Amino acid sequence: MSVDYTRTALFRDNAPLSCESVTSVDGFQIEGTQPTNTDRRIIFSYSDASNADSKYYKLVVTAGVAALLEVLNGSELNAENVLLEGNTVEELESVTSIPDWVGKTIYPIVAISAPESQSAVPTIKISIKTTNNTAQYEKTEDSPIYVLAENNIDIISISSADIEKTGNGSAVLQVRFRNNNTWGDFMDIKNAVNIKASAVQFRVKYAVSTLSGADSVKVSKISIVYSGSDAKISGANTELILVTKHFGKDESAKGLSFAQCLIRHKQLQDAEIKAYAAFRNEIQYRSMYPLGTGTGEQQTIRLTDSGISYNSFRLQVNGQNFTNFSMNTEQNEVTLIADKGAAITGSYEYGWEREEWQEMTKISSLAYGSSGEYSSVFQIALPEEDTEKTVSTIKFALDRPDGEVEDEILGTATGDLQVFVLPHYARKDTIICSGLWSYDDETRILKVQHTQGEQIKISYYWTAESPVVTAVAAGWTKSA
Repeated sequence: MSVDYTRTALFRDNAPLSCESVTSVDGFQIEGTQPTNTDRRIIFSYSDASNADSKYYKLVVTAGVAALLEVLNGSELNAENVLLEGNTVEELESVTSIPDWVGKTIYPIVAISAPESQSAVPTIKISIKTTNNTAQYEKTEDSPIYVLAENNIDIISISSADIEKTGNGSAVLQVRFRNNNTWGDFMDIKNAVNIKASAVQFRVKYAVSTLSGADSVKVSKISIVYSGSDAKISGANTELILVTKHFGKDESAKGLSFAQCLIRHKQLQDAEIKAYAAFRNEIQYRSMYPLGTGTGEQQTIRLTDSGISYNSFRLQVNGQNFTNFSMNTEQNEVTLIADKGAAITGSYEYGWEREEWQEMTKISSLAYGSSGEYSSVFQIALPEEDTEKTVSTIKFALDRPDGEVEDEILGTATGDLQVFVLPHYARKDTIICSGLWSYDDETRILKVQHTQGEQIKISYYWTAESPVVTAVAAGWTKSA
């Protein structure tokens, strides 16, 4: 004789159904499946955690209107009781109004059951339909097109989006990508993963409930993670920092007196590239430096050196590498448990100074053959009294300034289609131009048709292009 047991499960979703700002709750939208011989039931709570004082409700539906009925308390919450007392999906789908939920936050609890011998189990996804009669003011804005590379590269993800808002302000972010020469549709940024593309454009849908200033919303930054061998480095102010070089490894080493660097890049329109150098004193190194003696209990040892490179820190107990310790970098302390009487030593770099950046002088910017690229060269010479330093690095600042053009006269209209190349990368959504016009974001070409004899005027905001960097190099000269 065989017995077919029943499997049950209880799910509490801590992502609630929020009804706090709505004026009515108008029913459910439920997805999922319920295979033969299985069951799924739902109850609801106003609490996000189970305790003895919690109360759980089902909905009693009369002509579409749902009222709450308490069926369980915290001590009675289990899968079997929810399957016995909870609402069926059919009951919830018949709901057209839940007055008691307006202004509240609701937590659904779902129980499912299926025979042990059956692989198919129920699934469910619950969302609610609501109405909000508060006035909404909306605006949609598209960003400039950001070209990431000449050919497709791998878009890994949209890593973050910083949204600043007050009151009831909100923003919905979307993105679209260009694959070869074809643009895709705008999608939610959360879905933008593992995509091949050469360019990207963002769209933001803003919404506020009042224009008095109580509501506001601003997207201050969107970060995109991508990889490619020849990709653009984008951002209002991006820094490209080279590897730190050490020129004082031995006692006879001389300090540095001069540095020069080269950066190879596409021709710049409004973007700017600057170079900076930092010079520091040579670092010091401790090798198995005595730190203390083990007590057999947890102990904390403060390191007396400053400017420690914590990435280089290695700990030894009785001469053997020891990894079971924690480091407090703010207090310069290491905590461990070592055998009583054991010798505790450490090996590490110290004496690292803060970088003090000095702007380098740009001495040339020349075309690199017929490639359309330029090589810009920067240099800096240190005064004789400041040439004892032996640690140096160089960084490039890739700046994208912005600005405004107001009522610029492009020319006199002929009545036919005229073509102009704007001096800046205009934001298309800000262009105000005479007559009928179209604008290409990538080429800066503006096409205008206006009444013959009239002036063609244009106003717009612009943002500089993203610098494209293909190579960098640097060299230093030691003092005589």
